[in-house]
Amino acid sequence: MALTQIPPVMIDGEMGLEWESSIKTSDFTAVAGIGYFINTTSGDITVTLPSSPSVGDSVGIVDYAGTASTNSILLTSSNNIQGDTGDRQINYTRGGVRVSYSNATQGWLATGATNSNTNTLPLPPNNLQYFNPFTWQGNGQVRNITGVGFAPDMVWLKSRNQPNYNPKIMDSIRGNNGGSVMENLYTSLINVQANDNGFTSLDPDGFSLNGTGDGNQANEQYIGWCFKGGGSSNIYNIDDVGYASAAAAGLNTGSITPSGASVNTSRGFSMITYTGVYNATDTIPHGLGKVPTFVIIKNYTGSFGQAWAVYNSANGPTKIGYLNYNNAFTANASYWNNTIPSTGLVTIGQAAEVSWSGQEFIMYSWADIAGLQKVGYYNSTYPTPHTENVGFQPRFVMIKSESHARNWVMYDSGRGSNYQLYANLPNSEYNSGTEFQFTSTGFTVQGGSNDLDGGSGYTYIYLAIA
Repeated sequence: MALTQIPPVMIDGEMGLEWESSIKTSDFTAVAGIGYFINTTSGDITVTLPSSPSVGDSVGIVDYAGTASTNSILLTSSNNIQGDTGDRQINYTRGGVRVSYSNATQGWLATGATNSNTNTLPLPPNNLQYFNPFTWQGNGQVRNITGVGFAPDMVWLKSRNQPNYNPKIMDSIRGNNGGSVMENLYTSLINVQANDNGFTSLDPDGFSLNGTGDGNQANEQYIGWCFKGGGSSNIYNIDDVGYASAAAAGLNTGSITPSGASVNTSRGFSMITYTGVYNATDTIPHGLGKVPTFVIIKNYTGSFGQAWAVYNSANGPTKIGYLNYNNAFTANASYWNNTIPSTGLVTIGQAAEVSWSGQEFIMYSWADIAGLQKVGYYNSTYPTPHTENVGFQPRFVMIKSESHARNWVMYDSGRGSNYQLYANLPNSEYNSGTEFQFTSTGFTVQGGSNDLDGGSGYTYIYLAIA
């Protein structure tokens, strides 16, 4: 059997399965420790679980073609499943589940499934085709990186072991600005966009790199937080459908008409470009069809750079934070005109960081999606550890103290929960030990780190993504 070891992905909180490279299209018997991509396009498929399992043996199942809601994946076993005899059906579109053997009484148990006598195995939503914390090692040569699992519309990159490279964002909406390499925005700097001869394109399953520039230095370790937007086939793109005009895309409802868009409505992620006008109040369509809970705005052209303006629902529209600084969030209602975003529009005020006249801006927006994405806050309980329940197993968490001058810290499953990077600093990766840990329903902070758990009076906001 041909196996391939892929970068560890989390299926309901667990890691480390090997994955069979061939796609399963007919009935088969599973082997412990292996994950399978199953295509039920042609009909139902029965998976027979190992007959003599040891405690802890696991099998991974993924609905490869998104057809399991029509043609089912059926789990069968000579042992119990979910504490009962009888088969279990997987019919969640694009779902992924890990089943692990416990004992003779409970048998095979699926993380996230209820221990009931129903014959359908409920599964958590699958986010692997929207977000991937992807790691690679540079080789100093022109190359194509594949294995992301989708065509990324945004890559937020950081060198893990080099402290002199700033974190940077490349996206399909700004692209290469007519050149041969993609334009970067550095989240730790106020600079307008520039390039370092690194990324040359975003591709169907990854991206392409030059032999020089940040992203492919020989022997350097990298992380790329890859996001799927709405595609890039036209100027305005919503859910992989391209439109030539804002009106055709339904993005002409604000006082400012976007100059470009890439929107993924099902995963609550939007990128919008627009030209600043510096009015007392303006509205910009975001395209999500739901209320954004986290918004970042940055100018990318002009004779001078602006700070990265941040809105989050935990603070509301009366406060402003800056992604490139460690400053506490401060009271200032002018940035968002004291108006909470709606299901269609983000309101901005007369502030240079969000609408300086004639400058081009990009607005990145995220909305809460149950089981996939959440913005929230917590209060430090140091010296008692604090566990935050976000309702799913995150693969990415970004945290910032809104009450104090502390860094924007970033954790992800691709590097492991011990390793911390910063959105606002060029610093290399830091091993934070047990200060931060992913859980099956969120994360735990402990140990008194000021960036995570500063004690009485410290309040933190976060963006968590499955």
